Amino acid sequence: MGVDVVEIDLKLTKDSVLVLSHDRTLNRCTTGSGPISDYTYEEIRHFDLKAGHGIGRPGIKMPTLREALEV
Repeated sequence: MGVDVVEIDLKLTKDSVLVLSHDRTLNRCTTGSGPISDYTYEEIRHFDLKAGHGIGRPGIKMPTLREALEV
């Protein structure tokens, strides 16, 4: 893909799952709200990621570090 470096920002969920997110809260990038650390990963999976224009993208979920490394 021509990529030399990838920056990955991690946050820890309430049940100690590392997820990829630049923000500490779900507000800007997902259809949820509040701190990521207040939710279990299963709860976060109920929210969709938002596209650039702020609209939820059904079925697109916040990835875990494990999922990112598997790619």
